[in-house]
Amino acid sequence: NGQESQCFVCKNRFFLLGSVCLESCPAGYVGIGTGNFFRRCVESVTTVAPTGSTPVMTDVCVGRFMSISNRTCRCQSNCYQCEFGGGLPGRCQECKNGRYRLNGACLQTCPLGYRPRGIGLFFRFCALSAIPNAVPDTCVGRRTNLTNQTCYCEADCYQCSFQGTA
Repeated sequence: NGQESQCFVCKNRFFLLGSVCLESCPAGYVGIGTGNFFRRCVESVTTVAPTGSTPVMTDVCVGRFMSISNRTCRCQSNCYQCEFGGGLPGRCQECKNGRYRLNGACLQTCPLGYRPRGIGLFFRFCALSAIPNAVPDTCVGRRTNLTNQTCYCEADCYQCSFQGTA
C-alpha cells in the first residue's frame, strides 16, 4: 500500500485550495474552472480602500475575460489567469499550454530544486523538491503515472502525491 499526502487535482466539481478539495471556496477566495475537474479557489484581489471604507474587490483576468466585470482582457503569453490592473497584465496565477507556474511566471520546465506537478495543459506548477531533480510518482485516478501501481487519493481528490512501498 502507498501513502497519499497532497492533492493536486479535485474531481466531482470540488475546488482545490492548497491541497484540500472543497465543495465551495471560502470567503476571500473565488472559484475558477468549469466541469468536474481542475477547479480551484484563488485569492480575491482587493484594492486598498480609504480609511473607514470597505475594500473593493478587483477583477482577475481569467482566459480572455475579467472574473467580475466580464470585460475583455489578456494575460501574458502562456498565462491563463493573472492579476490585471490599469489595462496591464500582472503576476500570473495559473498557467496554460503545459507551462509550470513558479513565483508568478510560466516556465517551460521547473528549475533545479523544484519538481513539476500537475497533468494536462493547465494548472501545472513547480513545487519545492526535498530531493533536487526528483520526479515522484503521482497518483492519477487509481494508477500511479510512473510505476503503474494501484493507488487511491482522498475522497474528492483525483490526482495526488504518492509514496509507494519499495
